[in-house]
This record gives sequence, structure tokens and C-alpha cells, in this order.
Amino acid sequence: LYSEPVLFVVRAGHPLLDPGQDVFARLDEFPMLMPTRESVIRPFVDRLFITNGMTAPATEIETVSDSFGRAFLRQSNAVWIISAGVVANELGSGAFVALPVNTEETKGPVGLTMRTDTAPSPAFSILLQTIREAARQSG
Repeated sequence: LYSEPVLFVVRAGHPLLDPGQDVFARLDEFPMLMPTRESVIRPFVDRLFITNGMTAPATEIETVSDSFGRAFLRQSNAVWIISAGVVANELGSGAFVALPVNTEETKGPVGLTMRTDTAPSPAFSILLQTIREAARQSG
């Protein structure tokens, strides 16, 4: 449907938001919420660490729970590595801020996953077409 980057997100007021810092040099000072090893975006994140001279974070918490990620980030100095769309509302409100990290190489597809062993019903086909049109209109 579209592509979006993975972002390094923190709560507003986080110490890594102070100007002039090398974010990758300081990441190990903070817990990191990471996508699970089985997730689609994890290989992108691992490559980004390697590109920036890092191995695995010192304190790594693997999660796919967006509700846990939101709650934990609000109450801590954690860094959450997450797809931009998941935290779009919080970024828009200013509650969360994306760290100044170039994540262009993490841009990945967002799409639909469907069973291949059954044909979609007419109602499902209409839903799919509506989703595709909405994604095209939103850019």
C-alpha cells in the first residue's frame, strides 16, 4: 500500500533531544524497545546499528505491543524503535519526538496479508479496494 520508515522515538524532554549529541554514541545509556527478531522490520534495524558502528543495545526489550511501548516510553527514558505509522498521533501531538537519526534505509512496505488458499468474498474485495484507494489518496 505504501512505505514508511522506522523511527527512533523518545518522550518529549528526553536527554537525547539536547542539541549537538551523537545519538548512537549514547544509545546504550537508555533501555531500547526493539522489534522482535521475527518481525519484518528487525533486519532493517540490525543493519542500521551495524552501519553506525553498534552491536545489539545494552538493554534491549523486544516487544510488538504498541500499548506497552506507549506506556513505557511515557514513564521512562527509553528509546522505542518503531514504524512511523504506529506513533504518528503521538508525534503529531508532541508527546513523542523522533530522534535525529537518518533512518531512510529502514523504509519498508506496509501492506495487506491475505490467505492464498481461499478466494476473497465480494465484500472482502470491496474492502480491499477501499483500503487501497485510501492509501493512494493519503500519499
